[in-house]
Amino acid sequence: MSELNRDLASVWIDRLRDWKKRHGSIPDTLVTEAAEALDRHLKSIRRLVREGLPGKQGLRRKPLTKGEISAYFRAYGDCARAIEIIRDEGGDPPKIRRFQRAVKRDLDAMERAHARGGPREARGYRLYLERNEKGRGLCLEADHKVVDVLVAPPRNAALIRPRVTVFLETKTRAIASVCISLAPSEGEILCAYAAAIEHNPDFSPAYGIPEFLRIDNGLDFLAGGVTGGAISLGTQVFQTNSYSPNEKGKVERFFGTFDRECCSKMPCYLNGPRGKNGKLSGPANGTPLTIEEFISEVIDWCKAYNFDRPHSSLNGLTPAEAWDEDTHPIRKASEEDVFRFTLKLVKGDGTRKVGTRGVRVFNRYYIAPELEKYIGDKVEVRSLPHDERKVEVFVDGKHLCTAQPHNLMSGRRRDEVIDNRQKRARTAGSRAAKATKDSRRRYRGRTDKGCARRDNGR
Repeated sequence: MSELNRDLASVWIDRLRDWKKRHGSIPDTLVTEAAEALDRHLKSIRRLVREGLPGKQGLRRKPLTKGEISAYFRAYGDCARAIEIIRDEGGDPPKIRRFQRAVKRDLDAMERAHARGGPREARGYRLYLERNEKGRGLCLEADHKVVDVLVAPPRNAALIRPRVTVFLETKTRAIASVCISLAPSEGEILCAYAAAIEHNPDFSPAYGIPEFLRIDNGLDFLAGGVTGGAISLGTQVFQTNSYSPNEKGKVERFFGTFDRECCSKMPCYLNGPRGKNGKLSGPANGTPLTIEEFISEVIDWCKAYNFDRPHSSLNGLTPAEAWDEDTHPIRKASEEDVFRFTLKLVKGDGTRKVGTRGVRVFNRYYIAPELEKYIGDKVEVRSLPHDERKVEVFVDGKHLCTAQPHNLMSGRRRDEVIDNRQKRARTAGSRAAKATKDSRRRYRGRTDKGCARRDNGR
């Protein structure tokens, strides 16, 4: 025992002995107060009053053993269950009160929370540093959430929960873009990223190519199209660690606000009041929104969030006001860059050689009239993920054409291919005929018989 704890115990024991000497007995309330102050059992306090403090070794407290700590974690923070585990394994089980005091003394709050609820609950007992970017437009955080609202999809009687994908600008907390889908995929994220870097002043003040993009471990975020497109635009992509939402805490915090201020006001909100039968009741129960109505509600709320809602972390400014006050320069993206790098390279390095039937992608040929002049050359082919109806062809970083499979081409496009082929054939033929004519004109003096006789007569 430290000298400080021993002095505190001595003060309490002297006080209790003096009380007993003057009044004949010690009230339970005073003994309980002393036990809480010294972290001892009531019986231990009464024994110390009778026998006095021990020698210099002090009040000995038996620390938790490794086996007891293991039993506590295996019992998910339940002391009674941990004692049963110790007993079942043939150990010497401690008294419940001593074990509870030892757990509180030897394990900190984070360790006890981890035992009760795992890493998710332990996060509330850790220190985190706040990340502050130096200027606007430097960083985007992206995440998506399955919202707690049931909506009616088109042509389907079963209600579903849509998913909302958000790109948030971290300096001003502005929503750069939002995408709502029923079955999210890499394509939706690419579209949302394109919208985040384009300038759309009616929806958000935030735009521009960021220096950093923070994403989580979701497979659709880690897909090559998303990370590759961001890297191609000069953005560093950071993947956060598992069970570490604090590493992109601003977008995580945003979803809490979105759920509380937007979703909770909609019918069929799943976290609303429920009756004894477990079904939604009260204002939360009602006719569900259609997916179109849900999208409209979310878009209107996002606009109000960006332009009308003051933010406590921005000293009462709205995200739009904070964006306008910041003078950090923005890296603007050209329309060509947005279009090119928000499409996914086809399998491999994205290059294909143009043949007489077009470019071969997805085990079939894609053709367009503009490809004819590039037969034999290599081009860059990109497409939307999981969309094989068309591909986009680029040459030297510039968009050339949109190519389609042969069986999906319209009659007009087929006619364009044929007309272009015939036109180019006629052009090549006319150039060859002109070259022959020029060659005859050049050598006409040598082959003409009259000229030859005049030369001989000289």
